[in-house]
Amino acid sequence: MASDNFNRDPENPLASPWGVWHSGSPWPQLDLVSNAVKNNEGGAGDVASLYTTSNELLSQCVITTVGGRDAGPTICSDGNGNGYFFTNHDATNLYIYLISGGSFNNIGSVAGVYATNDVLKLRRSGNNVIASINGGDVLTVADTTYMTGNPGMLCFDTTSVLDDWTDGVAGGPPPAECVESIEMR
Repeated sequence: MASDNFNRDPENPLASPWGVWHSGSPWPQLDLVSNAVKNNEGGAGDVASLYTTSNELLSQCVITTVGGRDAGPTICSDGNGNGYFFTNHDATNLYIYLISGGSFNNIGSVAGVYATNDVLKLRRSGNNVIASINGGDVLTVADTTYMTGNPGMLCFDTTSVLDDWTDGVAGGPPPAECVESIEMR
């Protein structure tokens, strides 16, 4: 399992194994600033990075500063602007977006917001894309558009800050969906 606590010198953009989330536009990559990551481009806009050496269907991070809108984990990213994104887009509701070629399509929402130091997780389990906060599932959407790809993170506004990313439970037991998958074989 991969993880990154971002406790190192600044990087502009994040260094390998982090890579481009959407090369078609292209979207800039996240920057490492003060031991965390953010959109450091000077203005609001889609800024994202994917973890190129992982194909896990789980992405988890901590939001250390809640901004205006749009920040969170991504899964099934492919470098062409495709994948899923968990966010608090309007600071009133939580959303799962299907992103295709850089275009956002809301495929599920529920009332709720992020709070500072919340642990945000987005994962795929079978045909479902599941978002959770602090270990509790908050939104489940059935969608099979993207079944593989890389995990990562995305920030739109320049005030949101993300930290302590992982594609699983580093140093602990595998997530339940992994155990179920192994037991089914």
